[in-house]
This record gives sequence, structure tokens and C-alpha cells, in this order.
Amino acid sequence: VSAAWEIAYQLPNMLRNLLAHGIHAQSFIPVYSKALDVSEEEGRRVSGLILSFLALSLLAFVSLGVLSFPWILPAILGKTAAEAALLVEIAQIMFVFILTASLTAILAGMANAHQHFSFPAISPIVLNIVFLCGFAFVLDLERFSIAENVTRLAWIVVFGGFLQLALQSVYIVRQGWLPRLHFQFRDPALLKVFSLMAPAILGAGLFQLNQLSDVVIASFFIPDDQDAIPALRYSQRLIQLPTGVIGVALSTAILPALARGLRSNSSGEASSGSSAAPLDRAEQARELEGALSFALFLTVPAALGLCFLDQDIINFIYYGGMWDERSTALTALALELYSLGVPVFSTNRILTSAFFAFQDTRTPVRFLGTIAVVNFALNMLLVHTLFQSGIAISSVISSALYSILLARYLHRHYLPFSGRRLLRFLLRAAPIWVVFAAALLALHLFGRDYCYELSDWFVQNVGGMEPVRYRALSVLLVGIGGGGALYFALARVMRLEELRVITRFARRSG
Repeated sequence: VSAAWEIAYQLPNMLRNLLAHGIHAQSFIPVYSKALDVSEEEGRRVSGLILSFLALSLLAFVSLGVLSFPWILPAILGKTAAEAALLVEIAQIMFVFILTASLTAILAGMANAHQHFSFPAISPIVLNIVFLCGFAFVLDLERFSIAENVTRLAWIVVFGGFLQLALQSVYIVRQGWLPRLHFQFRDPALLKVFSLMAPAILGAGLFQLNQLSDVVIASFFIPDDQDAIPALRYSQRLIQLPTGVIGVALSTAILPALARGLRSNSSGEASSGSSAAPLDRAEQARELEGALSFALFLTVPAALGLCFLDQDIINFIYYGGMWDERSTALTALALELYSLGVPVFSTNRILTSAFFAFQDTRTPVRFLGTIAVVNFALNMLLVHTLFQSGIAISSVISSALYSILLARYLHRHYLPFSGRRLLRFLLRAAPIWVVFAAALLALHLFGRDYCYELSDWFVQNVGGMEPVRYRALSVLLVGIGGGGALYFALARVMRLEELRVITRFARRSG
């Protein structure tokens, strides 16, 4: 049952990442932003055209998948129809999620192009709340079998997707951006979306292939007693939190801002129909440098925290059952090195979004091909001696090289940013990072025993968790709480503009 759920969930999830992410960021927003520069009516026409084509093509694609799964999936897995019956049923239900996720991505892209980010960001939160509530309250292990409960969970996923789509649709209508649905399949705007989308999907495929090669190399060249594959998988999940939250958020915000200046830069004037004032090249450069410095302001302390608090983070989240201290130690080897790449992974997303804003999806793909070769070569060079640590080092080095290639090409061909704002930020932030790292190191070396005394009281009087997890929690409370307070206090002393951005946002939200 668990294998059936994993396969059935990962299939639409992978296609959603390829299709929805590719359509939303890489291709739709630049084309839609350019249409808005012409007029609001042109924006409605272009968004309606793309939505119409996408809904029709995805409906056909999903229908074809649902009808063919009873024959395709058993053949792929080498099982009989009866053995694969549960997998087929779950896959047929959840395949519909591709349709709702892709259409939701288009509607979210419309809001982002109008500089509206809050509600599109709430929508995925609502989706996850639906998942959690459904999983918590719909499961009934006494009245239904495990297979029946899994089927009900699949319907919850689909319901969450439709709810997410409905919320985004209502928001678009209330804002007055209602697309004008129509079919003109030879329209230049639709052809432009296809021309941008194809390299973007290829790039996403190369990224997935790069990650797959790490797993393959680990399975062939690392001894089984190192448990390299689970160590890599779980450490990658931990670094995805700061990378996903910070990198994705800033890349989503910077794309419409840069795309806003495309038409004015190419024609020399801005249209009165644009939803926001276009940016000139200098303003675009400042936007990009601001996004990069803000990403570093948030991701460098996150990386230091993951590096110095690695074992406590792992123990608190994973410890228990078959996960023991040895599992933590093996995973920490990879996490310590992966954490060094968190700032790089986030800045890569921002730099890639800058290329998408200039409607260039081919250049990042060419660089990704080069990086894939470099990553493979480094893996083969380091894996025999460093095991999973070698694979983590390879990922960080190749990602740093990718960042350098993106920045140099962007500077030479699209956006000649001076780097002065970024350099001023680095000069002010570097002493803060040194002090913050020293504080975490002191906690790691000298403060653990005091934290453990606090955790022992909870073990004796509260219970409910493994003593190891209580100990990890006590260290994390001090490290994250005290370290965060120290970091923001130092940022205020150094008068970092990035901190002012956070405080202004907090005041507006309050």
C-alpha cells in the first residue's frame, strides 16, 4: 500500500513540477507582463488564450492518462492487473491534480504580474491545511481497510487542488483581471509561451536527472553500511526548507519586477495600460541586487544554523523507531556540507528568474548541461573516499559554478549591474556572520550540557518524547531563539537595510 501511494503521488507531483512551474515562472509571466504593458484588455486576451489552451490540452492529457493507466502501469511495474489494482485506482484519482495545479499556477502568475503576492502565497498554505485536516479526520482504520483509507486520501488531494483553484479564481475575478477565454491557437503570444516553455521544461528535466545521477552513483560506489541514499535524501529535505521558502519567494517576486521593464526598455516608452510603472535598466539592476542581498541576509544564518546544529535538528525531527544515533551521524555528514550551499541554491533561483524575465530560457539550460557534467565528474572523483560527503561537496561546487556562469552572462548581455549595493551589504554583514557563527560554535562546544539539564527536567516531568529528542529540542530553542535574537540585534546595530524591510512588513501586517 505504501509503495502504491508513493508511486501514485510522485507521478503527478513530478509532472506538476515540470508543467506548472515551467508555465508559471519561466514562460507565462514575461508574456503576460508584456501584454499588460500594451493594455489591460490585451492582458485579459493573452491570459484567456493561454488558460483556454492549457485547460483543453491538460484535460485531454489527464483523460488519456486515466484511461491508459490500467494497461500502462502494470506493464511498467511487471505486475498483473490484480496486483496493480490499488496503484491504478490511486493514480487515476490523483492524476487530476495536474490539471488543477497547472491552472492555479497561471492564476497565481497573473496576480504576481500585478505585484500581488500575499494571496497567491496563502493558496498553497490552504492546500496543505486541507491535506493535514483530511489526513487527520478522514482516516478511519477501524471501519475501513488500509487500501480504502488510502483511496480516501487520494480524493482529499484532488479536493485540495480544486479548492486551491477556486480560491485563486475568486481572487482574480474580484481584482477585475478576469481572463477573456477564447481559442486562437496560432496567436503569437501562445507560440511565444511554447518557445519559452520548452527549454524551461528541458532544464527542469536536467535538474531531475542531475539529482538522479547522485542517487545512482551513491548506490553503486558507496558501501551499504554507510546508508548513503537515505542520508542524502533526508539531508536534502532539510536544506529544501530555507532554499524553498527564501529562494522561491524572492525569485517569484523579482520576476514580475524585472519583466515590467522589458517593453519600456525595448521601445523607449511605457504604456499607460501597464499595471505598474516600468523599470529602467538601473532600477532593474537595483531590484536584482536587492533581491540577492536579501537572500544572503536570510540564507547565510540559516546555513550556519544547519551546519552547527545539524545533529540536534536531525535528532529532533527523525529520531525514534529505526532511526538511531548512527543514522543521525551519517546524515549529518551530508547535511553539514549541503548547508554551505544554501545561499548558493537560493541565489541561483533568483538569477535564473532574471533570465526568464528577459524571456531567455535557453541560456540557463545550456549552463545546466555543463553543470551536470561537472557534477558527475566531481562525484566520481570524490565518492570513493568521502562517500555521501563527496556527493554533497560536488553539488555545492557545481551549484556555485552555475551561479558564477549565470551572473557573468546576465551582466554582459542583459543587466550590467555594478554590484556596489551588494558589496556594501557584504562588508556590513560579514562581521555579523562571524559573530553569529562564533556564538553557535560556543553553543555546540560548551553549551550543550546546560541545555541537557533543562531537557532532563522535561523528560522526568512531561514525557511524551524520546529523551534524545528532548535534548535536541532544548539545544534548538537556545540556538534558534537566542541566535536569532543576536543576529537581528547585530543587524540593527549595523543598520542593514534588509532588516528594515522585515520590520516595515511586520508593521504593515500588524
